[in-house]
Order: sequence, then C-alpha cells, then structure tokens
Amino acid sequence: MTAQPDSTPTGASAPPTGLSTLLRTRLPLNRKEVFFTATVLPAIICADRFKHFHRFLNLLGLPDVPIDVSREKANIQLFTEYCLAESIHHDPRFPGAPRDPERPDLVIFIEGSPPRLIAVEAKLYNRTQPSDLKREMERQEMHVLKYLRERWPGLQTTHTALLPEAMKAYFGDQGPTRTITWEEIIREYQDLESARYFLEILRIALEEYQELKGSEITFGANAEDKLTGADILDRHQHGDTEFQAMGRHGGINGAALKADVADGRWQRQVYEVRSSPINLPATNWFPISDFVALVSRNLSFITAFGAVLNAARGEESDDAAFGRRVRQIIMEQCGADALTAQ
Repeated sequence: MTAQPDSTPTGASAPPTGLSTLLRTRLPLNRKEVFFTATVLPAIICADRFKHFHRFLNLLGLPDVPIDVSREKANIQLFTEYCLAESIHHDPRFPGAPRDPERPDLVIFIEGSPPRLIAVEAKLYNRTQPSDLKREMERQEMHVLKYLRERWPGLQTTHTALLPEAMKAYFGDQGPTRTITWEEIIREYQDLESARYFLEILRIALEEYQELKGSEITFGANAEDKLTGADILDRHQHGDTEFQAMGRHGGINGAALKADVADGRWQRQVYEVRSSPINLPATNWFPISDFVALVSRNLSFITAFGAVLNAARGEESDDAAFGRRVRQIIMEQCGADALTAQ
C-alpha cells in the first residue's frame, strides 16, 4: 500500500490540535445558550439512538421507561426551542390554544402509561436573576404544561431548570424548585465514548464559566421586568400603563428592532421594560407608545396589503394579470407614490 504524503510543508511542524488548543487559536467557543441546549445537550443524552436516555430521566427523579426511536414504533418526541403557540398553528385538536409564545429550551414527550411531558429551561452564561427565571418558568407552566394537562387527562409533567452549579449556588433558596446542573450531566454521562466530543465541549465551557460569565456585557441593569412584544402591545391596547419604557439595542431606530418588525419576530421577542422612562440611556431605551405606534403601522400595512391581494386574486387567475391588478388597486387606494415608497 502506497503511503499518503504528509500534507505538512517540509521543515514545518504539524499544526496544534486538541479542543482546548483549537478554542484558543482558532474559533472561540460559541457562548450562545441555544448551542448548548439544542446541540450539546441532545448529542449527549440522545447518543446511541437514545440507549442511555434513562440516565437523564434518573437525574430528574423519573422512572426508566423503554424508548423506541424507530419511525414506525417511536414513543418519544424531543424538540428544542419549542414554541407550542407557533407549532399548533390552528390545529383543531387544540381548542383555545395559548397565544403566548413561551419557548422552553427542551420539550420531551414520552408516550406511555402514564404519558409524560418534560420541559427544561436552561441557562449558562447569561446573567440571569432568580426572579426572572422563576417568572419565565411560571409563564411556561401556564401556557404550555398546564394547557396540555387540560387537553390530555392523566398527563404527568416535569419542569426543571438546568444551570451551572455556580449559578445554582448563587440562587440558593431563591431559585426554581426543581433544578439540575450541567455538571450533573457530565458526571452521569462521563463514561460514554459516543458522546465524548460534546462532553468535553461542555466540560471546557464549565471550566471557563467564571471568566466567560464575568466578561458578559451587563444586561438588564435598568429592567424591572421582561415581556414579549405581543404582551407589550396587548397591555397597551387594554389600557395597562404599568410600564412606560422598553429597551432594545440601538433604540427605536436601531437595526435590531427594525429586523424584529421586518420579519414579525417582535411578537415573540422578549424586551426589557420599566415603569419610568426617566434617567434611561436614550441609545437603547424608548417610550412604549413609540413601539406600539411602530408595530401598529406594520400590522395595518400587512392587513391592508392582504386585502389587496385577496381582491386581486378574486378577479385574476393569470400571474401577469394578477400583478397588474395588484398595482392598479394600490394606485387607486394609496396613490402612485405608494409603489415606490421605501
């Protein structure tokens, strides 16, 4: 067998390898929590076709149940970043579905006797206060777990926070009632070779926790609460004036809020809110009334444009004729300038 040539140039040493070395010399560690909850955690607890999933159940104090992941006999559903309100999407099986866009980091349903639902809200590097986490989990309980228990009698639910041990210790008695730690995940799965890569990623992330947490930009220092855009609009429309100001990076005219409004994610985006607009940094904070005016214009435009499309669709079936009719209706109702408005 002919030996393969060494790709390292003559006289040069081989490039350094190893996870710690790569993180120091190449791509830095991804500090986004969604990476750990949607990639690292499932890669560990679901390794080898869920063969070791009982270890995760054990951490939650739940009994071991057989897990089948074959397409024909699967008895488990596992979703990350799961929003029930968005996923139902007018499904007739779910009357009175919640509109609140609560999004646990991990939602697991296991069919059985009894059926079981597990929801996990995880934190890692974000500077989270125990009161904020408890409120977030209370909303998840109300709009996800409680709603599904009412739909499926006999459903047993487990709701847990997943935190670094240092954060759990900092929270003390002020934290959520049920909590497991990332370090417990490592200890429970440390012998699992098939998940070795992601176990080591997690181990390094926790070893660097104090440093990376310490360099996190202070977030929430001026906030009294956090609400989704949909909640903010709903409260304002119902005359609730508890909060007068809200925050988003770059302020009312910043790129972040413009992107929120452009693709509609403002409804589920969580914003900081505060009762008084006094002594707040104008670069990021603005009156809630300005936000309401902005999104209301956006909703009105979407509604009006939808009406135009429906009118044109009812009159024309040919694509070219449909396009001409849309332009004609816009000109009739809004004037020629509307076609070139940015």
